[in-house]
Amino acid sequence: PNEEGYAGWTYCYNLPVFVRRVHDILAVIAWFQLFSPASKEIDVVGLNGAGPLVIAAVAQAKDAVTRTAVNTEGFRFADLKDIYDIHFIPGAVKYDDLPGLLALTASVRTWIAGESQEALPMVKAAFAAAGKPENLTIFSGASRDVVKRAVEWLLGE
Repeated sequence: PNEEGYAGWTYCYNLPVFVRRVHDILAVIAWFQLFSPASKEIDVVGLNGAGPLVIAAVAQAKDAVTRTAVNTEGFRFADLKDIYDIHFIPGAVKYDDLPGLLALTASVRTWIAGESQEALPMVKAAFAAAGKPENLTIFSGASRDVVKRAVEWLLGE
């Protein structure tokens, strides 16, 4: 009794759904590198709920990715209330939540929607410390314009 909400029982031996989805994105990036050697650039887009997944994947595959455009939709692991939520990752909050993952992408040209200019001081500091403050673009316009603006940013680079 009262242990059904203990993450250790579920995630001790099983990868969270979020992690499995990130692995899928990493597999697509690896496949593209392997079978499209003529292509010099890989851009990864995460919109309509895929932003946090893409951020986690790009944080791991940053040397393979040229640009990423994501909409976080204000997502934070700390806001999850259920260990069975498909976005749950044990320990994610402890390591600076989604901004911590974003900070790891400083070498990648990154376009972010769903965040205010003031919401990501650590991310801005990480990009500046990497000597790449120009790699970070934060879009704070209307949510209805996110897809259009992301495509414009990708094509305009």
